[in-house]
Amino acid sequence: FFRAGYFEPAVTLGDVVRKGDTLGAILDPLGENPVAVNCLDDGLVLMLRACPSVQKGDALCCLLPITEPGEVRIRG
Repeated sequence: FFRAGYFEPAVTLGDVVRKGDTLGAILDPLGENPVAVNCLDDGLVLMLRACPSVQKGDALCCLLPITEPGEVRIRG
């Protein structure tokens, strides 16, 4: 896996996603060899990276932890 590249989102703001869904892909600096980025949990896409250039460890999106629209799931 490369240390830098470009993020191509497969979701948009406000999408409800499930664990395992594809959020997008990171391509190498030449725009090739896509690596899928999958959701680790269910949620609503609250923030999505606007700048496509990424480095290892950069945030790509932020999920609001929900199971259904209108139902926020609180972890305790």
